Amino acid sequence: MLRPELRRRIYRRLDDDPDSPSSITVADVNALIDEAIEVLSEEAEYFSKTAYVPLFNGAQFYSTLAIDPLCLAPVRVWAMDRERPLNYTTIGELNRTHGNWLDDTYERPHHWFSIDHQTFGIYPRVTQGSGEVLRIDYYAWAEPVPNDQVILPYSDESLDGVISYVVYSVYMRRWDMFRANDAFAEFVRLFRDTNAAAEVRRFNHGMLAREGNHDASNRLRFDR
Repeated sequence: MLRPELRRRIYRRLDDDPDSPSSITVADVNALIDEAIEVLSEEAEYFSKTAYVPLFNGAQFYSTLAIDPLCLAPVRVWAMDRERPLNYTTIGELNRTHGNWLDDTYERPHHWFSIDHQTFGIYPRVTQGSGEVLRIDYYAWAEPVPNDQVILPYSDESLDGVISYVVYSVYMRRWDMFRANDAFAEFVRLFRDTNAAAEVRRFNHGMLAREGNHDASNRLRFDR
């Protein structure tokens, strides 16, 4: 599907004329589509990629930016001479079980761990040159849609989620909480994770502010 068709479906959901819209500009809809696709990347983990990096002698930490600027998060790390990925661990676990683990070395790493969304590490670090390569399986951010001629590489179900997210965002801008409720309920069916939970809190806060009370007992609930 091309972006113009996606926009037309969004405008129809908003009861607006796709050829002469009055509720929201084309530029704003395009920006909301990009925002929805970003949520799709994070919550649905839609894009899965693989990269290869040298196992540098003495290196403990690796930057995801060196792998791919669009890297969202590594999910598996492999030493290429093995049939199974390295075991995942945490810095806390290394502190508990290996003491001064930063000083430990071996001919091959056995574990990998996350530090933040742009950095991961291996344990133990390698000090002898072996020509080894690390394979990194990771989820990636989607790139913004560059123009109206690019086919959107998403399933119909995912594009339905994008439409619901954009419609929900437009209604939230209007403080039309009841229509936003319906659009958001559709969105949550696809994106039932951290961002969705945060959006529920935002929706409830807006509803309370709109009605001028503090009773959230009958508001939209998010069941994880």
